[in-house]
Amino acid sequence: MFRQMVSYIGRIWSIRYFWWNLTLADLRFKYRRSYFGVLWSIVQPLAMTLLLSFIMGRFFKMPMHYLAPYIFVGMIVWELLIGAVMTGCTALINAGSYILLFNHPMMIYPLRSSLSVLINFLYALIGLLLWCLIAMPENLNWSYVTLPLATCILFAWCWGGATICAFAGVRFHDLPQFLVIVMQIIWYMSPVFFPLDLFKTAKLSVLLEYNPVYHLLEMFRSPLLLGTFPDWKHCAWSLGTACVLLAIAAITTRLCEKESIYYI
Repeated sequence: MFRQMVSYIGRIWSIRYFWWNLTLADLRFKYRRSYFGVLWSIVQPLAMTLLLSFIMGRFFKMPMHYLAPYIFVGMIVWELLIGAVMTGCTALINAGSYILLFNHPMMIYPLRSSLSVLINFLYALIGLLLWCLIAMPENLNWSYVTLPLATCILFAWCWGGATICAFAGVRFHDLPQFLVIVMQIIWYMSPVFFPLDLFKTAKLSVLLEYNPVYHLLEMFRSPLLLGTFPDWKHCAWSLGTACVLLAIAAITTRLCEKESIYYI
């Protein structure tokens, strides 16, 4: 099993130029004839952030200079997660012509869709870093070195989730509509933009303790907004969830890869 996994990863790496060029082609197509291009990955969450921080600042009597970056972190992480899952649902279907022509590992196609949304996320993260460095320079310290680790864990979530959804989406074409409902439930159960105090005041702390999304968000919020290293619980939950998703994705690939071609 381990040797097969290593061999499979080696096959993916050997055709890296193929799936990397597919990723770049997706980005070029998405922003074709666009004046702002990838800057939309910053403008869109920023516009929503300003709106939510203004409204929620009035409701919860919280200063906008703190609430705005708090919400912006939640928005860009959430957009990456939901983007990876939703594009993953059709990753194999959209790549049907390549699958019929080439005997490549099928995990490269959800990898392709995950990389596309990851690149958008990285642009937004750079914008967030500049924001924090200008508005909160006192938080600049060694805790920032955990951000690459948090980004890698986040990408593992995306690739694992996208792969699972890709194989499920081939057989169940209603999966994207179903996931819209599921993701909306998770959205409201997670502190994407709701302040943490709201959950604690409403005695809903259990939604934080056992919610992997909360722990993942804290991997970014702790160094950026507080200037502290993420708590070990946040790291353990985030990394553990990533390992589970990748393990399920690997098992799903092994069981369904050969048969999925008949459903494309």
